[in-house]
Amino acid sequence: MNFIEIKEVLKHKQEFITIDDFKEYKRCRVQLHNKGIKLRDIIKGGDIKTKKQQLCKEGQFLVAEIDAKVGGYGIVPNDLDGAIVSSHYYLYDIIESKLDKNYFSYYLKTHQFFSQIKAQGSTNYASIRPNDVLKIRMPLPSINEQKEIALKLESVFNTSKSFLENLSKNFNSVNILRQSILQEAVQGRLVPQDPNEEPASELIKKIKAEKEKLIKEGKIKKQKPLPPITEEEIPYELPKGWEWVRLGEIITIKGGKRVPKGYELLKEPTSHIYIRVSDMKDDTIYNSDLRYISDDIYEMIKQYIIEEDDLYITIAGTIGQVGVVPKKFHGMNLTENAARMIIYEVDKFLLKYFLSSSFIQNQFFVKTNQMAQPKLALKRIASTELPLPPLNEQKRIVEKIDSLMKLCDGLEKNIEQSKKDSELLMQAVLQEAFGGIDKTNKSKTDIPQKNVVNETAIMASTGSYNPNWIAYPSKWPIINLQLTAWCEANDKYDSIKVKGEYNWGDIIPVINLLGDSLSHLFGMNYNKDGQTPPLYKFINDYLPSRGWDLKSENPELYKDFLKLDKFYKNITKHIASYKTREASEITFDELSYFMDTTRKLWIWFLNKIYNGIIPDEQLVFFDKEYLK
Repeated sequence: MNFIEIKEVLKHKQEFITIDDFKEYKRCRVQLHNKGIKLRDIIKGGDIKTKKQQLCKEGQFLVAEIDAKVGGYGIVPNDLDGAIVSSHYYLYDIIESKLDKNYFSYYLKTHQFFSQIKAQGSTNYASIRPNDVLKIRMPLPSINEQKEIALKLESVFNTSKSFLENLSKNFNSVNILRQSILQEAVQGRLVPQDPNEEPASELIKKIKAEKEKLIKEGKIKKQKPLPPITEEEIPYELPKGWEWVRLGEIITIKGGKRVPKGYELLKEPTSHIYIRVSDMKDDTIYNSDLRYISDDIYEMIKQYIIEEDDLYITIAGTIGQVGVVPKKFHGMNLTENAARMIIYEVDKFLLKYFLSSSFIQNQFFVKTNQMAQPKLALKRIASTELPLPPLNEQKRIVEKIDSLMKLCDGLEKNIEQSKKDSELLMQAVLQEAFGGIDKTNKSKTDIPQKNVVNETAIMASTGSYNPNWIAYPSKWPIINLQLTAWCEANDKYDSIKVKGEYNWGDIIPVINLLGDSLSHLFGMNYNKDGQTPPLYKFINDYLPSRGWDLKSENPELYKDFLKLDKFYKNITKHIASYKTREASEITFDELSYFMDTTRKLWIWFLNKIYNGIIPDEQLVFFDKEYLK
């Protein structure tokens, strides 16, 4: 395919206008990560400070001076014809007799284009110049071929868009399912009741006695009695043995404390972590990007801490978010925008689940003070109505919810994987459409190589993995086949990890599939005539002679490769007996090592393919040689 610099098909255009204070103007917003051009706002000329602005026309190529390197570029859409941008943007007319606009818009989505625009300009100033853009190279078939390619890509991308929309709906469905599980739990319908269990009324008595004891010992303060729950407040009937309580009856709630005025939180670690609401995510506390306080500030607010047996609840910003306290944060200071819940007798995890249910969250919403900065008062948290099951049933409920939430996690993981797979598929389609090697641009440093074939792709399970989705042509049957073998090996390996125990009968299929994958990738199995398959020579002779040598690129990985080679040479000397003899001697740690090494080898190899380092004709040759 013919490659050209885009200066042959684009023309830098500068058309400035003077802003009229009494007119309204549309302004463009160039989205990052190649998300296109959108309407920023409609603004009166009097509110625009810089009176000299550029005029955009439909179909022009618009590039952001600063943000181009993070995907800030796109084609001006019809609805923004006549919109304006500042001088920090570059506009280019497309020479339509040479370049189809739709063909070009799809090329803009490729890693091939992005890697070039990212490489342009100064290394110490994150901007790009107009001429830098024009130096970018692209494949240019005839105008009719361009239109044909664009039509085919439009069909594929429309299908992908529909697929992703359905995935989003499925993701929302999982969230609804989670809430349905919690709703069943708070209504006592998730697990069967045992009439012989001690009822929740007895548990409440024990909690009351414990709190009174702590009050006498001066460990907690006496609170004002909470009003009893009236018949009108009871939303539904509870199972026998359950009781309605106010949350404050079974826990003690204590607020956090802001740092004194004039003091700032520290980024440098000290002995005292200051937990913020932004650290509280996903029912836990994250330990990245933490803030700290000094010893002197700690002395001022040391009573406002949280402990690992507590739950936290956010009371400002994000309202009502509940989670557990990891051991690392035991005794650490708590923001004034959250509170600690000290729990008595009740199962902590049941309380976390119940407080996360829509039934309780709706109460928190109603009780929140709706001011400019909404806040949930501690006394209102204490007045929340809560269904309380017997203690033994609490544990059964938690076990059931845990198991169901794991299923939901699995569903979400599959949906996320499907999204990633879809993105890989789109890049594969684009690579196929705009494929080929720019033979006039031989320098490896001209276009930085991008490792788009990553661990997510290689580690995908067979259930959600399609080998044709990796960015290489489907005409390489051996690679497709053997990558599938690796994925099946990984799937069985994961099953062994989940079980936590194994015997040689579990190991054999993994070793066998892993060997199948390796044999065709790096020639680790020997042919009948004692000759290694062509890919072995390819990796060890052909690539090194052209400057792509695994041994020099990654010496540690090459050493691991040699260990694998030795292992598989040994087990293939006696095909009939190797399974029981060799596999029975391998440890799980060795198997893990083999899996990890093979994964790294596959990533290395596939990235060479994606980046065009291994030419198509060489791969076709080796496929034919092996299939003889």
